[in-house]
Amino acid sequence: MRFSTGERGVRVSIADTGPGIHPSVRDRLFEPLVATKGITGTGLGLWIVHDLVEKNGGNIQLRTRTTPASSGTVVSVWFPHRDPIG
Repeated sequence: MRFSTGERGVRVSIADTGPGIHPSVRDRLFEPLVATKGITGTGLGLWIVHDLVEKNGGNIQLRTRTTPASSGTVVSVWFPHRDPIG
């Protein structure tokens, strides 16, 4: 369920216990060419995912924490329930 509207759907959340995402990057994370992996990343992954999720009526949320000993990131993707065709 989408808590803000009560609409039915599916939410998938992925979490890690890594170092978290630095505040200087956090607000721009879903923009093209913004990377957290230095020269090994293209900065396109989350931008593409964000675009696909929104085009399908869903939303994506990110929570991250950089506090030592309790850091990590959670990404949640929500899609609305759709009746199958046919």
